[in-house]
Amino acid sequence: AFIQYTRERVPTDPNGIFDGYNEPSFMSVYPNPTNGQSFVQFDLSDNANVQLNLYNSLGQEVKNVYSGQHSAGQARFEIDIENGSDPNGLYLIQLNVDGKVYTERLMHLKR
Repeated sequence: AFIQYTRERVPTDPNGIFDGYNEPSFMSVYPNPTNGQSFVQFDLSDNANVQLNLYNSLGQEVKNVYSGQHSAGQARFEIDIENGSDPNGLYLIQLNVDGKVYTERLMHLKR
């Protein structure tokens, strides 16, 4: 059987190394594009070690949003890019759940 995903190919490594497609609907980022504040939401079927990072388009870590053990269920984190020094442009949100990496793009547009 052939399964076609409509999602774009997104590097799972902030340095641009592509190693697969993100799983559809595991992680959602909204609003996107944003003018400063966005939310990352995902569901965990079990307790897991979670790390959530924000990278700029050069692959440099802008901030560590969360790092630690998270309980099963829905998780929601706020990402506030608008701190005065973060420029407009493309950012990558990288979620690591027990060693499995998911990446989503986030477009930041200041007003």
